[in-house]
Amino acid sequence: MRGEDVPFWVEEFQGKGKKVIGLTGEDLYDEYCAQQSTVPPTILARIPWNDARAKYGKPALCLLGPKDRNLEDLPKRLTVCIAAKYKNLGKSYLNFLEQNGYTFKKIYVNGCVEVSCKEGIADLVIDIVYTGKTLEQCGLKVYDLIAQSDFVILGSPVRQSIVFDMDGVLVDSSESYGVASCKTVGQFLKRPVALLEFAAVKQSGFNNEWDCCRELLRREGVEVDFEEIVEVFQRYLSREIWNKERLLVNEGTLQSLSSRASLGIVTGRPRDEAVSTLKKYKLLDYFEVLITRDDLSEDRQKPCADGLTLARKKLGLQEIVYVGDLPADAMMAKAANVRFVGVKSSTFTFKLEGAEQVLEDVNQILDFLEVIK
Repeated sequence: MRGEDVPFWVEEFQGKGKKVIGLTGEDLYDEYCAQQSTVPPTILARIPWNDARAKYGKPALCLLGPKDRNLEDLPKRLTVCIAAKYKNLGKSYLNFLEQNGYTFKKIYVNGCVEVSCKEGIADLVIDIVYTGKTLEQCGLKVYDLIAQSDFVILGSPVRQSIVFDMDGVLVDSSESYGVASCKTVGQFLKRPVALLEFAAVKQSGFNNEWDCCRELLRREGVEVDFEEIVEVFQRYLSREIWNKERLLVNEGTLQSLSSRASLGIVTGRPRDEAVSTLKKYKLLDYFEVLITRDDLSEDRQKPCADGLTLARKKLGLQEIVYVGDLPADAMMAKAANVRFVGVKSSTFTFKLEGAEQVLEDVNQILDFLEVIK
């Protein structure tokens, strides 16, 4: 594929909803942009050309003329031979000179244009200069450097997505879920249970409070039917005052994030409880995707990758940052091959393997994103 055709094909494939990137020269991209009324493909990255053999270190679009004269020595009415692939860039540059009293007859040629000046067909030439050998052979020199060119990678920018755990990250649930867990296990052990007794269970990768209750009971040598654990837990939870939950994320943080990223949640909460809390704090509309315990089979909950995999599929994005406070969150992010940012727990001291950074406060996610921009 010719370099000048790359922007066109990238735009065509994007229009059909296909993921595509293209590599071409910046000069050819600029020429394509100059002739389009539509929004051209985005430059995702520039790769420096840097060639020591090149006169300017890289391709350079230049105005060329006889080496024994200068532009100021020439008459105001001139014929310019322009390399056809730079027709629009050449015309734009000449429009600037015309403001200074010049009048140009423009001719467009494919292939070597320098010979037109050598043979007296044109007074000036606009073309790419690389090593400079051809212009020297034709008795020309550079009158003006119009533009230089690096490589550019074209495509659709990938919008970043920030996906949050809910409990301990967006909401402090130690006085609701935490208390219900302690009372549930305490009822079966027939003794008071402190929240810190769950630390070892959570460090080993357990996440959902029902699962944590069952595992702590097993470690204490007590086997209880899972459905009974759930029933007791939900009974205690319903007795708890829901307004004891405390919002950890500032609405301003979500407003700022949602302006530059897609937001989602992957939580171990049942859907009705997650939605109820988000509605209570008027946060539901900030999140494009909500993955709950109800969306996954019992054997595919955290720390399995399935929750984040499903979130990524629904968001249709490649670049995801997951924000969580438990080892299960870190394990899930690693299993899903997703970047992970930890949030320090207000109750437990956990080692969060693989975290790029551990935030003291979830609202510091804004600072983290500024660093990685």
